[in-house]
Amino acid sequence: MANIIDVFRLIFTESTRNINRLLKGNMVETYELNSTNKLDAKKVRAIYNNTENAYKLSAGMIKPIINADVSFIGEPVFHSEDDRTNEVLANLRKSNVGFFSASHKVALREGDIYVWVQWDDEARDVRWVAIPEDKLKEIVRDPITNEIIQYVFEWNVDYKDRDLANKQVNIKIYIDKDVVSYRYTGSVPAGYQNEDVVNVLREIPVVQLSNEKEDFEVKGHSEITALEPYLKAYHDVMMMALQAQKNNSAPKLKLKVKSVQSFIDNNWGAGAYQEYKDGTNTSGFSVENLDLVFLQGDDDAEYMTVQSTTGSAQPLLELLFYLIVETSETIEVVFGANLGTSLASVESQLPVYVKKVERKQEQFQVAWEKILGLSLRFLGFANIEDIEDDIKTVWPVVDFESAREKALTLQRQVSAYSNSLKANMLSFEEVHAEAKEIFPNIEKEFEEHIEQVKETAMLTQKFIEDSESQAIELEGERGAFGGEE
Repeated sequence: MANIIDVFRLIFTESTRNINRLLKGNMVETYELNSTNKLDAKKVRAIYNNTENAYKLSAGMIKPIINADVSFIGEPVFHSEDDRTNEVLANLRKSNVGFFSASHKVALREGDIYVWVQWDDEARDVRWVAIPEDKLKEIVRDPITNEIIQYVFEWNVDYKDRDLANKQVNIKIYIDKDVVSYRYTGSVPAGYQNEDVVNVLREIPVVQLSNEKEDFEVKGHSEITALEPYLKAYHDVMMMALQAQKNNSAPKLKLKVKSVQSFIDNNWGAGAYQEYKDGTNTSGFSVENLDLVFLQGDDDAEYMTVQSTTGSAQPLLELLFYLIVETSETIEVVFGANLGTSLASVESQLPVYVKKVERKQEQFQVAWEKILGLSLRFLGFANIEDIEDDIKTVWPVVDFESAREKALTLQRQVSAYSNSLKANMLSFEEVHAEAKEIFPNIEKEFEEHIEQVKETAMLTQKFIEDSESQAIELEGERGAFGGEE
């Protein structure tokens, strides 16, 4: 009986008390999702750039989602019926190449971005300044109408003076329809002082680009907000699976011995068992550096391996990935071409994704048209001219067709228009109205377009007649020389 007690005492490294603690603690511990209810600008940037340790194994999926949205949203093109306005719009777009996509990315990632339309005296032109969400101090609204009456921005700037001493200045800017006020505190650099600048536009020159903002809300929402719980769970499941894989990758040694004393004396030296019983040996017996195990009689030793938990985690990871795809309204191919995604699943996801992109384009359109309207007013004041602000915005079409599919689609459309004209189902003016949406360079005015079509028909007919005449002359010349050799 004493030998059985000694066996348990020697083989198990945990005491009975510790084993009970283990069973009550780690082995039955429930999982808690340590998600966050509030994502600030700093946090979403860290998740987007995958520098947040709590999301390291899942945040890599965020950048493809947002970048794909930005790419398919594209940059708007603006048109006007007025030639002077078109010229100004072209110049504004040319001087702000990339500004549209950069603003869309920040708005999708952080929920909002603020564009401050300014006048640059030196360049004699309009300048757009993007202000991120974390620099916004306050949005002041009229308590009755809920109309925005003032924006307050605040941030600190760290810099070094000429003596390379560290300095910091606090900047506050108050913008309303009447005045723009600058307030500086701290170590104010030379050349800067508190001042109030009259707002010649008589309206607030700040436009808010928001993502998924409801009419009753003040601010928009980051695309990451709805995905954050799934990202956290994905990271935690992956982390636990990897930790279990590491812990269970090394096989465990199982010993079955008849005589504990003989086993210990054979492997750790004669008298080792007695030293342990007498209390001389207080460190126990380690098999860490034991290359060989000496057994006798019916003794048995074998290595045991624990089943990997990575395989059991795979279905849960796939479910979480599915939830991320569905919640983000993103097609799976955005995450890579090697996911084994079937064509059927991609095609079923396309309509949802197209609607999502069109919704984003629509939510940004009003803001961009307001920014352009403010810009045109600035230029009108500066140049003492009246510039029409009747602007039409055209967004890129969400297009997944190949060049061959586009050519076939165009061929079918042109054929359908031709057949409709022959069958007297559509008038020339109706066909022209439809064709304008397909061919962006087509003449917009119907009467002028008809004249161009007539001129094209005459030139085409003349080209055919000239080609036939040249062919007849060439045939005659061949006959005069006795035909071809």
